[in-house]
Parts: sequence; structure tokens; C-alpha cells
Amino acid sequence: MSIRTALAEMSDVGEFETIAASVLMFADDRYETLLHTGVNPEEKPIADPIDGFARVSDSDSPHYVLFEFTTTKRSNLDSKWLTESTDPSDKGDLPKAIHEAEKIRSEAPEAQFTVVLVSNRAVKSDVVKDSHAMADENDVTLDIWNVHRLGHFLINSRDGQWLRSKHFDQPARRLSKPLLRELSAQSTDLYQERFHLELDAVSIERPEQTTLLEQTQSSSPDSYLLPIVGNSGYGKTVTCHQAMTAYLEDGGFALRLEPADIAENIELAQAIDSALNRLHPTLNDVAGQDAVQLASQDQPLMLIVDDLNRADNPSKLFERLQNWVGGADKISPGTTDDTDESDAATGLPVTIICPLWPRVWNRQQSPSSQNEFITPVELGGFSETRAAELIESYADRYDIDIGEDQARELATRVECDPHVVGLLGKLFATVDSVDDLPTTSRDVLARYEQYAYHMAAEETEYGLTEADYEFTVEEFSEVILEHREWEPTWRSVRSWLCEDDIDGIRGLTDRSQLLLLIEPAEKQVTFRHDRLREYLLSNCLLDAFEWSNTPTFVDDPHYASILGFAIATQRPNKSALTAVRQRCPLALFEAMREIGPTPASYQRQLREEINIWLEDNGGWNRVLPTEQQAAIETLLEADTPEVLKINETDIFHPQFALARLRNGDLTAGIQYLSVLGEPRVTSPKRDDAIEAVQDKYGSDAAETLIEIYPKLDEEHIQGWLRFAGFLEDPTLSSIIAGCWDAIDIDEQPQLLPAFVWAGVHCALPAQTDLVDDILTAWAALPEGSPPGEPSDDDSEDVTRRKVRSQVSFSLPAKRRTASIEYFKGAVDRFPKIEGALLEFLRGVPEFEAIEFLLRRYGEQDNGRHATHRFVQEWDSSSLRGQQLPSVVRQPLRDIWEAESESEDVRSIAFRLWVNNSTSDDLTALRDIKVNEPYWISAIATRLEHGDTTVFEEDGLELAHHHHLLNRVHNAWCSEAFNQVDQIIESHQVSTDTDLYHTLGKLLFRIPDADAERLLQKYWDRLSDQPTFVQAALYTATDQTKHLAKEAFNQSEEPSELCRHLTSRFGFGTAGRSELITADQLRALSPYLEYVDDLGTVRIVEKALALGMGDWAREIVKPHLGEQYRGRRFPSDEELMEQLTDRVDPSDENSHLHVRYWLERFDERQDSMAHAFDILEQWLERNRSIFRYQVVATALKERGSRSDIDILEPIPSTDDQYQRVYDDAAFGVRLRTLS
Repeated sequence: MSIRTALAEMSDVGEFETIAASVLMFADDRYETLLHTGVNPEEKPIADPIDGFARVSDSDSPHYVLFEFTTTKRSNLDSKWLTESTDPSDKGDLPKAIHEAEKIRSEAPEAQFTVVLVSNRAVKSDVVKDSHAMADENDVTLDIWNVHRLGHFLINSRDGQWLRSKHFDQPARRLSKPLLRELSAQSTDLYQERFHLELDAVSIERPEQTTLLEQTQSSSPDSYLLPIVGNSGYGKTVTCHQAMTAYLEDGGFALRLEPADIAENIELAQAIDSALNRLHPTLNDVAGQDAVQLASQDQPLMLIVDDLNRADNPSKLFERLQNWVGGADKISPGTTDDTDESDAATGLPVTIICPLWPRVWNRQQSPSSQNEFITPVELGGFSETRAAELIESYADRYDIDIGEDQARELATRVECDPHVVGLLGKLFATVDSVDDLPTTSRDVLARYEQYAYHMAAEETEYGLTEADYEFTVEEFSEVILEHREWEPTWRSVRSWLCEDDIDGIRGLTDRSQLLLLIEPAEKQVTFRHDRLREYLLSNCLLDAFEWSNTPTFVDDPHYASILGFAIATQRPNKSALTAVRQRCPLALFEAMREIGPTPASYQRQLREEINIWLEDNGGWNRVLPTEQQAAIETLLEADTPEVLKINETDIFHPQFALARLRNGDLTAGIQYLSVLGEPRVTSPKRDDAIEAVQDKYGSDAAETLIEIYPKLDEEHIQGWLRFAGFLEDPTLSSIIAGCWDAIDIDEQPQLLPAFVWAGVHCALPAQTDLVDDILTAWAALPEGSPPGEPSDDDSEDVTRRKVRSQVSFSLPAKRRTASIEYFKGAVDRFPKIEGALLEFLRGVPEFEAIEFLLRRYGEQDNGRHATHRFVQEWDSSSLRGQQLPSVVRQPLRDIWEAESESEDVRSIAFRLWVNNSTSDDLTALRDIKVNEPYWISAIATRLEHGDTTVFEEDGLELAHHHHLLNRVHNAWCSEAFNQVDQIIESHQVSTDTDLYHTLGKLLFRIPDADAERLLQKYWDRLSDQPTFVQAALYTATDQTKHLAKEAFNQSEEPSELCRHLTSRFGFGTAGRSELITADQLRALSPYLEYVDDLGTVRIVEKALALGMGDWAREIVKPHLGEQYRGRRFPSDEELMEQLTDRVDPSDENSHLHVRYWLERFDERQDSMAHAFDILEQWLERNRSIFRYQVVATALKERGSRSDIDILEPIPSTDDQYQRVYDDAAFGVRLRTLS
């Protein structure tokens, strides 16, 4: 039965009124406050003159809406609606509503009224005309909804389809806000089930949860990535789930993406679509784009990507996440009318939260540290207080007496480890006294393991003892390691284990304490938690060294971290360590990282075994390069003085120097900072190492630096000064002063940036004379090449500009206020470097600095560029911008509202304030009236926030402000449509070309139905305008595609209709390209011959990203120029030619470029299997050592274990081949189990 038929046959008046009222509330913003007065809570009719009542929100003058619903037959509608009678019971619905309106009007003469008549029947035209005549006569607006209009909404609109699914059991195909909210809740529940989170467990809210929520809400309009970095068991998943739940409760949307969603999709929208269709399979293929569009600047879409750590190649997946985030500078509300904004990149209102282990995150930091849209959130262990509170809560639950001091002691003994504290809490159920609890992390894990066996054995269904279950887990651990599958299918487990062990697996998964049975597609067996997996597998790995036939899996470098954990926690004897050194030496380094408070004697044993291994291999240089890198990266996280006694590298190795610095070797730190330590260069690993030094040694670090200074050679003075600046210790200022006096800066001006850094961060405010001398020397330098002329960067001469480019502009965190005062005075004393000195204050989150800068820039006649940069510094939506501190916003408002202030100062203050406004500031923005300064800027900002009351503003002429038209889509509503309709009606294309250009681009950003209506209505005047023809193709409805076809058929220059098509559609533009759909690409099919080469390339790229490879090959490829076909649709021969061109044997690092060749396969959605097939053929043609290295590099980057065979047979004539082979094999095995 059709929807319209179901409505027409509906005889239950109350049910019909409920459905129709829901339709109206979704269909028109004016009706969203509808109060149902004609139906009781049981959906039965009750007596009332009107069936519903609403007052339009935020209307300037009162605007009331009165509703009347009826299921009366079509033939009786005239009497039901129009009968006029003195008897209220006989009066028609419209006269009753008019009577109620007149009663209100007598009290509020300025009030406006709309009457909505709703019927589940078709309405005669005479009844419609007579109804409108009566409404006009009584000065009310009439809105009639019949069965066809109701049905159209329920069938075609996104909200209507959701209502249809609720009332007529017909599933929705279009995503709507209420459906997205339902799917968000469903995704959250599945997240909880997938990771078996205990909702009723004792828990505490982590402060990082608040950070995640605040970062998510402040990230829009661009997309941001928040890696939440913490060790396994530190509560990353729990914190993410809590944040997700809280975000939903606050009205936001949130979804969890599987790693497969990331791996199988090139674009973010497709990954979202994959997750949504898993939850709701009937959704159409643009659900991902719809989800992004349904999110808002004030409420971005939260995406949780968990668990990337378990993925086969987490680094590659994280790299894809990086590519999905970012955006472009938001257009300032003060932009002039001639600025073309609508083609600009806008970013997507999306925040991706990704839990990562530190070892995974550390491998990403180099590229990630340069990405302004990635903000890591560190999740450490509990504080002693929080851990103790949680332990006391568990004790209370199980009625165990425990004192505060006892709880603190117990928390300290288990190292305040969140996972261990949670397991300890469960063990309270097994004891009578706190004295019976285990007191070390390992003992807690061991006791919990035995507790799980005991609980499983109490179930008599399988007839197994605790010992049986323990044996089952040992066997299961062994086959997991042997077959290299963390989450094997039930089918695989059945084939690996005997029937008794299968019963043991069943018993353990029934209890869900050690093992779980999950069902993503096929049933899989997995460990209850990564920490339990690590603990149980580590036992198996260490035990395996004592078996008569040691299994080969102990050699696997992928298990080195697990074996290292076993060594660190179980401390096996020297013979075991020797065996590990011989079979899996990387595990020794992992043990060094995990060692914790192990006695120094055992740390020394580890270090001795490492040194023996190095000596046996002939030193670091003879270790396999990939193994060397992995070992040193692991040491970079180790906290033990034994690191300093590990044999040093033969040549300077930056990360090894940082590892030594982290553990107290400040000389190594000076060496590192001399070579790679420019403060202006972002380096998280450097900063982490220096922070570790400060945390461990406090003021002793500065004392050590003072002791080192007299022994310095000249080449390390710069590194020493940089180190001093990082420490920010005032006790170093006298040494810096002595160094300044000892050095002739005229002879060594290259040291000046380091002196500026050290002086500013150590000498202020105590030794201002020293800083004055340093700045005097800076100001005395020649200026250098001015902007627009050839750069002097390659010149050996040191200039003011060159120093400025090398200085890191920041102030010491602990003495910021005093430093601000110094620079406020220094600006006038050193006019030649005024701009640079002002940069020290830019970005300082203190009102004193912000106020000084805005007044300074407000006084400058030629400071427009500097002012713009300053304003952008405090605009979080701008590249490298940050959010204005909340305490600063009111003082800024006081400045821009003060008429006594200069216009320039007020203007800058307003821009700072308005760029940081939120929807909570709409009242203040609405208070700015048409004759006041900044009214247009306020209107622009209100549009950005989706404020539909803008269109009720008296004096607003959108046609005169194109930059406002570019924002109208953010607040699109029926009144916005009417105003745009009137603008097109009253302006001619021939005389208002620029206006029509802006209007045309607006159609790309409004709902398809509205764009279609406008295009149809005015096509006679628009059909020869390229922007509108392209808008018709972009809208891609049957009707608009027909209009476009007419335009092309009638055009004498059809190629002109496709000019700038790629920018109008948003190909390659952040925030817009992701929204292009398959239907829109198909709409372009008939006109590809008129699209330029670059446009055709963009269409191919987008088609491949959407999985439309066959369509692209069949339809688009013939229109590609020859120079582009080889890259987009290469033959195998062309792929080999491209690889040969990409790598150059004369460049010793050229083999690394193969990674870019591999990335092209991802872009084409071509398989890695095909890539390695090509590499194998390419190597067979010439097995030179260079090509061998190229293929080895590709294997380490993306190859599977089976792909290693490509390098065989190994030429026996040259040891170099064997070394390359061994390194490639090690790298693949370290990276992946598959």
C-alpha cells in the first residue's frame, strides 16, 4: 500500500493528527514549536477550538500559527473548513481559527497569524480558492496541507522518510538528523558490546574526557584528528566511549568507525558511509556525505576510530586519517564585497578521535607534528589520589574495610595502572580482607587469571577443572602465536585444538573474563583485553625457550614487545636472556623500555646482553638498518640510566642522542641541539626528551648545563644556548651573559638566533640589560632582502630578516607576565625590529598582550598585513590559529562597544571577538542594529551560525552584499529561499553579472529541491549562464538534468558552459570534494567532451575514490588526454616505466621514492597484490643491487610475508644482496603478521 493511500484510508483522527503534526514540525521551522491541543496523551481527540498552536521563535513581532486537522471526506471539506455559524459546534475550522486569532489580535494588534489546514484527502480547487479568500479577508496567512503534500514529504524528504519508518514500517533510504541520532546511539551501544565495557562498573571520569569534548566542539569548521595516546589498559577505549556517550547526551552525533572502514575507502565520506550502512543497510550511497552535511559548525560529527592498534598496518591507516583532516582559513566576516569566497576550501565539521598506543603514535610524530589539525591527547596512569579513590569504591561495593592510607599504598604498589586497578577491584569479591589482595601488577594479573579459571570451573556444563582451563589457555596461546592471528575465527580454532580444549574455550567465553566470542561477520575468539592477551602470550613465549624444541615463533620480531614485557615482569635468569639475545634480540630493548622499578642489577644484565649482541654483530653499523632503527626507537622510550652504558653508535644518530638525553646525558642533548635543535622547528620527540630531563632532574639539569659550559668546544655553543632556552631556568642567565661577553657577535652573527632564544627564556625579567644588548645587535644588522625581491637565504650574510626567520617567537611560561611588560617597552626602543618583537606577543594567551597588540596595530597606518595575521592568530578556524581564552572575550567586547575608543582599535577588537563567537553569542550579535558599526559583520557571523532570524532584519539587502550571499546556505530556510527568489526576480543577468555569478554558486550549496525550483522558474534567463548550467548538473535531479541538456543543445559554444566546472563542483577543494556523489558524476557523462583536461582528470580521481573504476574506464577514459591516461589507467608496461622514471640509480636515496609509486595504487584503488606483481616483473628484468633495494624498500613499506619471496633467489656472489634481503624480511615481519 502506498503512503498516500495509507494516509487517505486512516480513520483514526488522533493517529492522523499525531503523524500530520510530526510532518509539519519537521517540514517548516515556523511550526517546530507546535503544541498539540486537540489530542490527549492516548492520541484520542479532545474538545478545543483549534487542534494545535505555535508561536514562531525569534520573530520580531509576535507570529502565531493555528492548526486544524481533519479526516473528513473530500466531498465534505468545504463545510468542515468554511462553514460560518454563531454556534461554535457548527463553525468551520477556518472561521474557528480566525476567531481565535481575533481574540489574540485584540491584545496584540501587531501580531501576525498563519492558519494551517491539514487533510488526509485530496482537496477540491474551489475549496482551496474559497479558503484563501476567507483568509485574505481576515488578514491571516493560509497554508493548506492535503494528502499529496503530506505524502510527498513522507516519501521524498529525509525527515519524512524517518517518520515514514516509524509510522508505516517503510525503511528510510535517506539519512536525516533523527535517524543519524538513532544510529549514533546504536553505534555507541555496539562500541560498548564490542569491547565488553561494563556500564555498571565502578569508574571515575577522566579529565581527558572533558578535553576530548571541548576539542570536538571547538574544532569546526575544519576537520581535526585527536590521537588519544596511552599504554594498553590506561582507559583509552573507556574514555572514548564515555566522551561519545556524553556528546550524544549533549545533542551531538557520533559514530565508531572500524579499521576496515579506513582501509577500504579513500575518502572520509565513504568511510562514514560504510559505517552507516553497517548499521542501517537500506541507506542510499550518499549517506556519508549526508552525515557530514547534517553536522554543524557548533556541533561537529564525532568519529571514534578504535582499534587501529590491532590493525595489520596501523601506520598506513593513521596516515590516511591524517590526509582526511584539515581545511582552509575561514573567511572573515569583514571580507569585502568583491571577495569571491564560495569556491574556497571550508573543511568539514568532523572530529576524529583515535586511541593509539605510544609505540604506534611515536612512529607517526614526524609527519604529524607538522599538521596543525592534529592535537594529541596524552592519557597516562591514574594519579595516586584517583587510583586510591577507585580502590576505596571497590572496597565499599564488596563491604571490605580499607583505610585511605591502605588504598594509597595499594595504588602505589600496582603503579596506579588503570587496568590493574580495575582487575584488583574484581578481586575484592574473592577476599575477606584487604591484606589478602595481591600487591604487584603481575600478581594481580596472575590472581585474576586463576580467578577466571575458578569461575569457569564452577559451571558444570563442560565438566572441566581449573587446571583444564589453564591448559586450554596455554594451548590457545601457543596456536595464536604459531598461526599469527590475534582474533582467529571459530572455524580456525576448531581446526587447531582438540575437543577438550574447544570445550575449555566455550567455558571461558561463556564467562567473558579471559576470552570473548565476537561476531563482526563470522564468530571469532579474542582475548578479553589487550593487557590480558599480552600477559598470557608473554607467559607462553618465555616458557617456549625451555621446551625441548624451541618453536620458530620465538624468533618473530613482531612478538618482541610481548617477549620484552615477559622479561621485564618475570626477570628470567641469564641463560634465558642469552637465549633471547640469540633468537629475538629486539626483545631485550623492549624489556629495557618496560623495565620499570626493576633492581639495578637486573637492568645491568639486560644492558650487558645488548652490548654482547652489538659486539657479536660488529657494532651498530653492522646491525640490520631496520632492526637498528627499531631498537633505537625503543630506547627512546626507556627510562633507565643503563641506556647510557649501551655501546654508542659509530656515527651521530639523532634518536640515539635523544635516548641518552632522556636518561641524563646532557652532552648528548647539546650535540643533538647543535645539529637539529632549531627551536622554531616542531619536534615532539625532542620536546618529550627535554621534558623528561626537567621532570627527573629539576633544577639539577641547569646545574649540569652550567658544569658542562667550560668544557664546550666552539661548534657546540649554539646547542648549549638552545638547551638553555628550552630549560627556561633563570640561573643560566649569568652563563649566557658570560658567553655573550666572550663571543664577538660581529664575527659570529650566526649565533644570534640562539642568543635571542636563550636570553628571552632565561634572562627575563632579571637581566634586561643582557636582552637589550642581544636585541641591539639584532637591530644593528642589515635589513636583508625585502619582500618581492630575490631571497638572501642562500647568502652567508646574517641579516635582520634572516634572524627573524630563525627565531622561535615564544615567552617563558613561568615568567610570562614580566616578559610581556619587557616587550611592551622594547617595541619603542628597537624600532628596526618592531615587527619581530611584536611577534613575541602574538599568540600569548594573556589579555595584557592581546590588548597591547590590538592597540598597537590599531595605531599603525600601514599595518594591515600584520593586523590580519594577528587576528588570524586568534581564530581557531584559521591555519595555525588558536582559540581566544574565554576570560579575554568580555574585555574585548567592552573595547569594541566603547565609543571613546578609536575606530581602528574597536574594529580589531570586534574582529577578535566575533571570530571566536559561538551560537551562545547570537543575542549579542542580534543587538547590533542596522545603523551601528559592524552590523554587516554581525549579519555575516549570524549566518555562519545558522541564524535564520537574519532574514527578518529591516534594511538587509542581500543583493548589495555578495559576501553575505556566500553565507546564506548556512542558515537556509523558507525565508532565505523567498529572498533569493525575489533577488533573481528583480535583477537582470545583463546588468548584474557579478550578482548572478554569486547566486549561481549559491545553488551548489542549498537543498536540491530548492535549487531545482529556482532553476525551473527562471531557466529562460539562466540557460546560457555557465554557473547555473553547472548548478543544474550538480543538483542532478531528473528535471535539472533535462534543463542542462536543453542548454547544451541550444548553445553555440557548449565548452563555455563547462568553464571552471571543477572549482564550482568543488573537485579537490577541502570540505566540498568529499560531498560530490556518484549521481553528480554520472550527470556529467554526456558533456565530458567539453570539459578541459584538468577537469577530466579530477573527475577520474573522484570516480576512483568513489569506487566507480569501471565507469571511469568506460566513460571518462576516452576523453582523457594521452599524457594523463598512463597515470590514471596505466598498463603493466607503463607501470614499470613509471617506476623506472621514479627511482634513479645515481641518487643513493632514490629507492625510497618507491613509496610514492605505491601510493598511486591506493589512489587508483588498485591492489597491493598487483603492485608487487609488477615489482617482481621489474626486478626479473634487471636484478641489480639498486633494483633489489627498491623492491626491498617497497616490501618494508607495504609488503606481506608471502611477498618476501619476490627477492628470491638471492644472488650468492655478493653479501650485500643477503643483507638487503635479511633487512627486508625483518622489516616485513616486524610490521605485519600477515
